[in-house]
Amino acid sequence: MKCEQCQSVNPSDSLFCQHCGVALVSDHPAHHSSETHHPPISRGLRHTVMEILEGSPNQVLSHYVEWLITVVVLVNC
Repeated sequence: MKCEQCQSVNPSDSLFCQHCGVALVSDHPAHHSSETHHPPISRGLRHTVMEILEGSPNQVLSHYVEWLITVVVLVNC
């Protein structure tokens, strides 16, 4: 599947672009149901959450989330 934003090629089963993190839209007719359509605000939110969880330097919260996840894993062990 080709990303509309960065034009990179992704595996057909991917929901997000592996390069830029944008939600991928399928050209397959079965994927054009009301369940898979997301308004632009949720795409932006989804992209922001992905940046935070991946540790992007563009997101201030990513540093704190990394520490929180590390603490939760250590406490769980």
